[in-house]
Amino acid sequence: MYHNHHLGPCLLCNPHSYIRMVQHLIERCLLLHMSRDQCIKALAEHASIRPIVTLTVKNVGPGNRKAGSKWTQEKMYHNHHLGPCLLCNPHSYIRMVQHLIERCLLLHMSRDQCIKALAEHASIRPIVTLTVWRELQKENRHFFQAYFHSISPRPLMGSYIQRGPRFARRKHY
Repeated sequence: MYHNHHLGPCLLCNPHSYIRMVQHLIERCLLLHMSRDQCIKALAEHASIRPIVTLTVKNVGPGNRKAGSKWTQEKMYHNHHLGPCLLCNPHSYIRMVQHLIERCLLLHMSRDQCIKALAEHASIRPIVTLTVWRELQKENRHFFQAYFHSISPRPLMGSYIQRGPRFARRKHY
């Protein structure tokens, strides 16, 4: 027997399912902004997928360009639509950005922190985040006023209160 029973698809028993699984794992690597070499190494170490299989599978699938195409998230994103696309489905994309902004609000992030986080971690252009933020602010003016008040730094109240001596004698009249 060449292989044991597997928890996932097997290249020998069910090659189509195995290739689909490897494609899915490669897409996950791209979402994590991993380079080709990092992805190959991670799949070899953590999923026991041979590097030659990973290199072969990345070029299989609908809409892929020639076999020597660059390994970039942008090309894979527009071929497989891992999430909403601003060009193909702007309404869904804007809803996704709105949802991510709401998550930032739950983390008490400022507008600038939110813009930076979405740019770094979700590859959303700052102008898109800023535009959606402004529209949310227009629609929910009172919420944002309260939100900005709650996250703004407050001066220490103790410095404004003047106290008398702690153990002063009481005057008896």
